[in-house]
Amino acid sequence: MNDDHLKTLAQVRAFLGGTQTVKFSLHGKTERYDFVRRSLIRFAYHTLSKPDKGLLLSFMSHVSGYSRIQVKRLTKTWLEKGKLQPRSSAGNGFTCKYTDVDRRLLAKLDELHGTLSGPATKKLCERRLAAVQPLRLSAIGRYLGVALVQPEAIQNLSRDSSPV
Repeated sequence: MNDDHLKTLAQVRAFLGGTQTVKFSLHGKTERYDFVRRSLIRFAYHTLSKPDKGLLLSFMSHVSGYSRIQVKRLTKTWLEKGKLQPRSSAGNGFTCKYTDVDRRLLAKLDELHGTLSGPATKKLCERRLAAVQPLRLSAIGRYLGVALVQPEAIQNLSRDSSPV
């Protein structure tokens, strides 16, 4: 949206008075943040009186499509940090705790013993881990992951896995 023709608060007041039924929406978070930042700078937000600040917040909220409280948050960030940038998402913030080997082992246990409860399956893994611990180091790694599984998660892992 080209809003360069709005240079005074009187023009903003007239704009809001005539466009209450029209919805403006900027595309993309970066474009919205940039609009809010440009508006704060253009109208020298930090020097405005309280009623004028409210008018400017209404204008930015109306055009950006953000709620008034979100525009206030963005304004506060700009006042504190001097810049306004959307945070980049880290993608999926959850890491995979259990491996495919753990899932296959649970599927094998379900196949051998029938589908047991979570605590019973965990106990079987702990017993097997204790039995192979003095014997083979490679077997420890195989059962250690499943022995540490929370009983509540065992049903989820078993459901997601298929028999080996």
